[in-house]
Amino acid sequence: MAESSLETYIGNLENALKSANARATCFPMDRALRHERILWLARQVGYGLKDYPIAEVRRALGGTYSRLVVQHCFDSIGPAVDAREWIGALENGAGHAF
Repeated sequence: MAESSLETYIGNLENALKSANARATCFPMDRALRHERILWLARQVGYGLKDYPIAEVRRALGGTYSRLVVQHCFDSIGPAVDAREWIGALENGAGHAF
């Protein structure tokens, strides 16, 4: 299992996404590009989740969408990805279903 807790991992990601560079990279103002980048982010996050117990990840899954996506999309474009698509990309990144 990973050294830090799952909550610490998600919290660190949440804080990292607050930087102007991360926001510009992951949440661009073009809807199609934003869709692509959010799915890329989900796969990266999912890769990091693979070392945590599946039961713990399942409890945290729904919250990752609001914490890592929705809170950064209060603009004219919006999230561009729904929660189901986000979780599917997380699973893709982890290499297994949660």
